[in-house]
Amino acid sequence: MWTGHPLVGPKYEVLYNPLDIDVFDAFGFDGRDYSKRAIGRIGRDDNSKWDFKFLEAVPLAIKEMPDIEFHVIGITPEVKEFFRKNGCEKNLVVHPMTTDTVEIMKFYKEISALTHFAEMGESFGLVLAEAMAAKLPVVTHYTPPPKDSAQTELIDNGYNGIIAQNADQYADAIITLLANPGSGRKLGENGYQKARSCYDANKITRGLEEIFLHHARLKELID
Repeated sequence: MWTGHPLVGPKYEVLYNPLDIDVFDAFGFDGRDYSKRAIGRIGRDDNSKWDFKFLEAVPLAIKEMPDIEFHVIGITPEVKEFFRKNGCEKNLVVHPMTTDTVEIMKFYKEISALTHFAEMGESFGLVLAEAMAAKLPVVTHYTPPPKDSAQTELIDNGYNGIIAQNADQYADAIITLLANPGSGRKLGENGYQKARSCYDANKITRGLEEIFLHHARLKELID
């Protein structure tokens, strides 16, 4: 949030949105099979949470790998029509919208990489952090200002995912990850470590406590 002056100096501290990573650990993603030719997208059933320019990458990847499954939570009629027109409706695996934790974890278990599309960008991108906690590599894309582009902060290109600049690069990223399960595993493990380091709810809570304690001491409210 803009406060009227730059957020610099010791007066400011930023905490990421928290994620209960212990919940993900309980579902056992250690034994993930990265050889499955399955990618997925999860989000609101809202066209603004898709990007049809970058979505062109999925038919391009399917052309090279016809057995790719594209799992979706939050599909729209326009997205369905897009895949019908591109002759790959049979590659769609549509899941119902849900907030049930077990169903969401099952979704993450079904895929080998998260494919993120958002024409409007992300101010944080909780599904990206969730994918990292589930040890999934992420493919995403840059969104130029003035749009948000926090997805390119969560995803470090080549470390825990791939940031594409166009649909061809996006398709190449999908193909590379699915053709090289070892690479997917490495990026997924890196993502998990980053999620533990940056987004773990326990660490975020302790950080917030420290901020309150620091200011309480400054005001001599506590010793």
